[in-house]
Parts: sequence; structure tokens; C-alpha cells
Amino acid sequence: MTTPERTIGDFHVFEHNVETVTSFGAHRHREHQIAWMRQGRMQIDVDNRRLHLHTEHMIWLPSYLVHEMTIMTAGALVSAYVHPELSPGGQRWQRPVVVTAHPLATELLTYLTGSAVHDEHREQCVQTLFGLLERAPERKDILALPHDRRARAIAAAILDNPADNRTLQQWAHETGVSTKTLMRAFSAETGLSYTQWRTRARMHSTLEALAAGQAVATIAASTGYSTTSGFIAAFRSVFGTTPSAYARTHRQ
Repeated sequence: MTTPERTIGDFHVFEHNVETVTSFGAHRHREHQIAWMRQGRMQIDVDNRRLHLHTEHMIWLPSYLVHEMTIMTAGALVSAYVHPELSPGGQRWQRPVVVTAHPLATELLTYLTGSAVHDEHREQCVQTLFGLLERAPERKDILALPHDRRARAIAAAILDNPADNRTLQQWAHETGVSTKTLMRAFSAETGLSYTQWRTRARMHSTLEALAAGQAVATIAASTGYSTTSGFIAAFRSVFGTTPSAYARTHRQ
């Protein structure tokens, strides 16, 4: 279900609610786009990268930039379309940027999807939102997939089965590719070693289960961890908080 689009000057906002995996094929638009998952996770293909984003991420996509978006779970996507001559201050908005979804920024976007937004509030809301974006730190916990087709196939297999414990050497042997080639693909194209990437992929795969209230021990086992403490340490290294704290926040 899509809420009616609200046109507020040069700033258009709507919320798209889905009950299953939903894809928006490769496309571009005249406006800049701000996208935030109010619930669930999404995947964005842009600039030869595939990014996995969750509720704490907000992405800026410059105008005319070709991108593909897939909502990975049941959830709610909030999108704002911004006139191409408008943007927050600074140079970084000329490229795709993923920043922390500040609670006030998300409240402003949610407010602007409402039907009772008065014109006198528009400028205040947009200026406040842009000010928050200008100061928002770029996120380093996004999950980027390697561009190399062989490394990407391995990444896809891990996303399908996060408990897969095969080493890069084992993958190399099975795929007939040298370990160095795969190592270089992960490092150069994701900024992470294979082991670091697999850990991050596993942590991203747990977010819906945590928000749904599943037990941490059960989730740890399902993602390949032999001990709950090891899973908790890995989760904290990626998201800066514990699984239980994350679950409490997102259940609320």
C-alpha cells in the first residue's frame, strides 16, 4: 500500500509499505532522492556497488543517477524527492552518501508524509532536515557486495546461508579461482577482508529476527556462531551496541 503523495513546494515525500520482497528496477529521476527504511531492510545497486541498508541508514541519491532498489523484507520505505537545485551544504551530496538516520530527521520525513502539513512549516522542516544531513556522519557499517562476478557469487551464497563457514581457501578450491584473486576482490571492492565481510553479512542478516524478538542464542546458532558471547562481540563490533539493546530499541 502506498500513501498518497504529498507535494510540499520542491520537496515530495511518500511512504511505500510492502508485505514481501519488492524490486524497483534500474531507473533514474530528475530529482535527488532521500531514502530511509522505517521498517525492514533494502538493497541498492548503485555505482557498481550493492549496498544492504537497514533502519539506521539514510541514503542520498543524486539526481539522474541510475540505481536499482529492492526492499528485502516486509517493511516501509520512506522516500523524499528533492528539486535538483536543492541539497544540503557541502560537496559530498554530488555522490551517493549513506549517513546515520538521525531520530529527528526520520521524524521530519514521517511528518512530511502526513496530509495536514501547512505551507508555513515546509521551509522550517526542510531547512532543519538539511542541517541534520550536513552534520550526519557517513555510515561505515553498510554492506557492499564485490563487483567481481566470482566473488559476488560467494557473497550471495553467504547472504542466503549466513551460517556457511567455508574459508576463502575452500571457496577458491571449489570455484577454481585463486585465493589471491578472491581476496583482492573483496578487499578492493568492499573495503573489507573476506572474513570481515562475512561477519558483517551475518550481522545484517540478524536484524529482522532481533526486532521480531527471537532469542539471541537462537540467532547466534543460526548464523554460524558456536557461542552466544562470540556472536554478541561480533554484533557490537559492527553496530556498536549489543543484540539485546538493538532488539529493545527496534521493538519499541
